[in-house]
Amino acid sequence: MSVNQKATVYLPNTTPSVDLPGLLAVTLELTINARDKGINTLELQQAGLIDPANCISRLKKYGAIIFTERKPAINISGVEHKSIAHYIYCGWTAKKPQTKEDY
Repeated sequence: MSVNQKATVYLPNTTPSVDLPGLLAVTLELTINARDKGINTLELQQAGLIDPANCISRLKKYGAIIFTERKPAINISGVEHKSIAHYIYCGWTAKKPQTKEDY
């Protein structure tokens, strides 16, 4: 999927869907599918996202409510990292980016 191509993501328990640019749609779907356990930066990178923190930040500007906390995580090689961001999807607000830079 192209970075600029829009994709529709169906949201649980709120607005039925939202149209987002490709990378943001993938990030949101991965975060939603992780449910209550959440997804961490390492897992998002393994899924192909180069800059998960930026994607999460942009999603929040669109209206995603995502809880973020730092805690230990083990990478694919078995190495423990002490402070990795973990993201949990909590809902959606009716917000739209205000400027072109927010997209």
